[in-house]
Amino acid sequence: QRLSDVLTSKLWLELIAAVFYILLLCLIPSMHRHWTLYAIGFFQTISFVLFPQWYYQGVQRMRLVTYIQLFCKVLTIPFVFALLHSPDDVWLLMLFNTLSQFLTIYYFLQVIH
Repeated sequence: QRLSDVLTSKLWLELIAAVFYILLLCLIPSMHRHWTLYAIGFFQTISFVLFPQWYYQGVQRMRLVTYIQLFCKVLTIPFVFALLHSPDDVWLLMLFNTLSQFLTIYYFLQVIH
């Protein structure tokens, strides 16, 4: 029940932040140029909202969290070396980081249930 309450609260706060974020993207002209970077970066904040790190800190299982996060990050390394060739590919790096975080979330949500 507490896990659900905390996640719901965090999601509502993220929704409010998303509204402000979209407003900033629309109102600040310099942000239009790299909107994909900002969008991917915002999806990474969503991944931090969904990840119940506080739960694993509370049950003192941070070693498991560290290993799984490290494993998911290491999985992205071959893609980084294979697909990033220029500074214009920075969006791919951000995408790989975000996807690895979502992979971590998926694993831990399976563990909780």
